[in-house]
Amino acid sequence: MPDLTDTLNIYFDGGCQPTNPGGVATSGWFITNEKGQLLAEGAKVVADGGEKATNNYAEYCALGLALRHLVDEGWKGKKLTIRGDSRLIVEQVAGNWKCKAPHLKPLLEKIHQHLGALEIEEGWTIHWVRRSSNGHAHQLAENEYHDYLKRSSQG
Repeated sequence: MPDLTDTLNIYFDGGCQPTNPGGVATSGWFITNEKGQLLAEGAKVVADGGEKATNNYAEYCALGLALRHLVDEGWKGKKLTIRGDSRLIVEQVAGNWKCKAPHLKPLLEKIHQHLGALEIEEGWTIHWVRRSSNGHAHQLAENEYHDYLKRSSQG
């Protein structure tokens, strides 16, 4: 992983298909350095049906998984910029909006725990971006959904 002088960017996205709520919730995330070079990425099915299978749950999981990756790698950096296309998640993580959904509160708390564990030298920021600026994270989540359908139909 990068050393202390690095500034990193996290992009995250999530979705729930074919219905929201109750479908298959997938998350996608990637991390770049300040030059835009891809350092890590991931995607995961985070819920299949049930009350947790929502776009918002998938979005929170995507950010949590990206942060968990940095924690697990032992990254201690200078600055972290987070970008996502869910206004709700961005505003709740920033502390501007209250999180009222009982199934999302633990995810928000875990995100703040991860951010605290990273001990980022100059701090972190989170920004809302248009979906068009978050295409790679969206595509990772979308691909995971289609891969999951293929795996399910084969088993």
